[in-house]
Amino acid sequence: MTGHVSPAVNRLMADAARGRLSRRQLIGRGLALGLSVPTITTLLAMHPGRALAAGGGTLKIGYDAEIQFLDPQKLQSGQDLLPSTLIFGRLTSWDATMLDPQPDIAESWTVSDDGLTYVFKLRSGVKFHSGRELTADDVVFSYQRALDIGPKGRGAGELREVDSFSATGPLEFTVKLKQTSAVFLPSTGHWALCIVDKDVVDKIDTAPAGTGPFTFVEWVPDEHVTYKKFDGYWNADKLAGWPDEVTSTPILEAVTRIANLQSGDIDLAANIPTQFVSQIEGDSNLQLFRQPYTAAYWTIAFNVTKPPFDNVKLRHAVARAIDKDAIHKNVFYNSGEVGCGLIPSGHWAYDPTIQCDGRDVDAAKALMQEAGVDQGLKVTFKFDSAIPESQPIGEILKQNLADIGIDVTLQAMEDALYLQEVWTDKNYEITDAEYTREPDPDALMQSVLRKDGGNNVMGYFNQQIEDLFDQGKATLDQEARKPIYSQIIKIMLQDMPLVKLQTVDIVWGGNKKVQGLQLWPKGYPNWLEYTFDPNA
Repeated sequence: MTGHVSPAVNRLMADAARGRLSRRQLIGRGLALGLSVPTITTLLAMHPGRALAAGGGTLKIGYDAEIQFLDPQKLQSGQDLLPSTLIFGRLTSWDATMLDPQPDIAESWTVSDDGLTYVFKLRSGVKFHSGRELTADDVVFSYQRALDIGPKGRGAGELREVDSFSATGPLEFTVKLKQTSAVFLPSTGHWALCIVDKDVVDKIDTAPAGTGPFTFVEWVPDEHVTYKKFDGYWNADKLAGWPDEVTSTPILEAVTRIANLQSGDIDLAANIPTQFVSQIEGDSNLQLFRQPYTAAYWTIAFNVTKPPFDNVKLRHAVARAIDKDAIHKNVFYNSGEVGCGLIPSGHWAYDPTIQCDGRDVDAAKALMQEAGVDQGLKVTFKFDSAIPESQPIGEILKQNLADIGIDVTLQAMEDALYLQEVWTDKNYEITDAEYTREPDPDALMQSVLRKDGGNNVMGYFNQQIEDLFDQGKATLDQEARKPIYSQIIKIMLQDMPLVKLQTVDIVWGGNKKVQGLQLWPKGYPNWLEYTFDPNA
């Protein structure tokens, strides 16, 4: 390596030389820093292949919201990825890119020549927290449960292309697809396709149990959730470098989370707002964890199933009235990127020829007339009071829509009530939604725009989009896939079920006890790739 080397790369080189990272951690961090494969190969040559982090102690995490679901096949919020990943295992696990599945419960797999049959060889000796050994029948049960839960979870959406699955041996799980798929294998690492213990699944909402590295201890709402290391976890080497106990605490105010991080009351703080990043950068005892690139974006969502926003012209009028630049500046402090498509610039599937309309009040008023909607329309913007960005977004939206004669009432709702009333019952007119997605173009959009997608709060359906998503997944060549997703975005912009505001840069803060932690492009930590030294 020549020329300027960033501090982050210097730290990575030092950690490699001292053997503080596993091989996978080293590769993941190198990719996240944008290092080339030859450079990572050089670092691997420096790597003695052992981890020096002590493990043990308690990892204390401060989240920006309370968890909602312990059942990973029903979860809707990012903070629920912690219990999902700690308690449960999957056939595969996501790497730093979320696109290259790594062995987990499945130690290997084969794919038929026609790309339609996947045979997973399960790891022998994987134990549930009860001590019972996992078999292929448990995988069948778990996948069927994901299908049965349907759109109230995310698993069914990940299995759209699956024709059948079965246990073809005590430790062999076979999946047959309806069509070839570019996304099926990465989907096997999805949180909603975890393997649950059928013997105690009736208690999963309050006492979840799986095959993951930690067992559930207790959940005291609004106070903490506690997990204890599971000594029977199949990967003993990794387990040794992790804490004995993990606790997560909801600390809603960012200022308070950061203060607790600086005082040592917590070791990790979720979602550091842009305006506070420099505060952590200036503290030599702390560090920042960033996405390699973002697959997260913020939207304004319409309920398209009932008046008034079943009127597409009205949706377009609102879209033209929104001042995205004001939101970008005043809510997100100029972080992220304003846009209208759901694929970020820099992504291989991004189409720069798709033009985004800016704010135009006159055009919005004209669209109101075309919609046949009189000025004086009253609508309610429901939002989650636990999300700090939502109220200021609502306040700007209220001002913007007043300019075209729409009177917006802002209704703050407690987190659990908001999820139930807006996301589950679809009892709303207009809301905001942050989507933290996986980076494949199908994953970026399908759960948001498809009829039975777990993120389709709008109630949106367009058969042409459904067909294009199926076509996109069945197309294995990247260049051939790209125009398919461009067409999906163009149709979305015609139908306007939502207004994409901008991408979102997600940043976490931590102390030096936590090493090698990766933020996925999704914006949440990979809880299977880090080491913890309570004495650091």
